[in-house]
Amino acid sequence: MLCRIEKIVNGGWGLARTDGKVVFIRAVIPGEIADVKKYEEKKGILWATEFELTETSPERISSECPYFPLCGGCDFQHTSYSVEQKLKLESIREVLKKICGESAEKFELKWETGIDIPIEEYRNTIRMQGEDGYLGFCKKSSNDIVDIEDCRIAARKIRDDIAYRKALAKEKNVKSITWRVGSGIEQNSSEMTVVMTSRGNSYLEGGSVNFKFGEVIFHVSPNSFFQVNLDIAEQMVNHLKNNLPNGARLFDLFAGVGTFALCLKEKYEKVIGMEISRDAVNDFQTNIKLNSAKNIEFQNWDAARGLKEPLRTDDIVILDPPRTGLPEKLIANLLKSKPRKIAYVSCDPATFARDLKSLFKADYRLDGAIHLFDMFPRTAHVELLAILNGNEK
Repeated sequence: MLCRIEKIVNGGWGLARTDGKVVFIRAVIPGEIADVKKYEEKKGILWATEFELTETSPERISSECPYFPLCGGCDFQHTSYSVEQKLKLESIREVLKKICGESAEKFELKWETGIDIPIEEYRNTIRMQGEDGYLGFCKKSSNDIVDIEDCRIAARKIRDDIAYRKALAKEKNVKSITWRVGSGIEQNSSEMTVVMTSRGNSYLEGGSVNFKFGEVIFHVSPNSFFQVNLDIAEQMVNHLKNNLPNGARLFDLFAGVGTFALCLKEKYEKVIGMEISRDAVNDFQTNIKLNSAKNIEFQNWDAARGLKEPLRTDDIVILDPPRTGLPEKLIANLLKSKPRKIAYVSCDPATFARDLKSLFKADYRLDGAIHLFDMFPRTAHVELLAILNGNEK
């Protein structure tokens, strides 16, 4: 079954059509022709499981990763990074247009990460899973594990530790291994944390690690979330510093360990950070003390319940929700309070577009471009950041 790749869509899949049906194919480039040998059909869509390229793009390069494309961790090891950025931008624009309508064509999308950023050894955290020493990452859209001995996008300290940990894992019948490498700051922290889990047991080597953005230090415990790409995360923080106005109050509604709240504390008289995850709550409170942040108020609160208190019309709000986007109750509360500005950070273009559409209906408008930060080079994922004006004239 021959089909020509039309475009790359959200998730990094190549889209083609044949006999009136859509075909999704992995690790391809627009313009290439694939001869699909085997596929799975789900809800009328064909997902290629075996194919050969009969015509290749001049933009294709040889992957230096021996596990690509079988391993689902990366999506763009077969292109240059400049081509990868182009394809990601086009797929994001299509998602925005599909959900927000024709008006999305007027949105300016702007890369804030150039083509000279590190695209290898940038991840400070990875997690492998499997059993009997057979550990690695899942295939794309599958629970099947690809056993790997190395990961080119993991930090060097992690890469150097993989073979040793896998040998231990086989002895202990480990089901997953998580590595996290810190910034090497002393402050009672570990240089690297390794957590190995099996049925009913967990083996921890090291403890909390520390990261540093400028003068701000973050204590991050093994189960807390923290951005995997330190350089790009700091770029996002600096973008918010430079583009959000100073003011009386800043609300960070998905505060995590306090990344945005602590880094932006100098711009506001008072910063209120909300978080519900137990480990992140403890780390956030530790980080407030660690950085002597006297103007930060912590609230143990689940944003899915909406706002804990009404906002004022001069408030500034930062939203960095999980991939599922903003809870309906929170959106309703935001629209009722109508704060001055909202900064929305998202790792999922579809839920980002859905939530933008809701905010647009309440007369929020984009303040400039939608900025793209490539937190995850070689994968289909991107961090989007938009600042929206509410009651400003």
